[in-house]
Amino acid sequence: HSNNTVYQSMDDMLFSKDNKLILCPEGKTSAIIPDGTTTIEGHAFNDCSKLTAVTIPASVSEIGYGAF
Repeated sequence: HSNNTVYQSMDDMLFSKDNKLILCPEGKTSAIIPDGTTTIEGHAFNDCSKLTAVTIPASVSEIGYGAF
């Protein structure tokens, strides 16, 4: 929701307003992480067992423990 001050959704993925990828939904087969994203949080892709492709932009400087 656009009035949410903490979270935002892009391409069905959950992000914090400070450009951290929090969660990729179960069942997603590919993910293009938008440029400007700085962090992939730990366990963000835990439930994405069908994932076959991920595009990570150069803006990502941190990937949390167990992200994939």
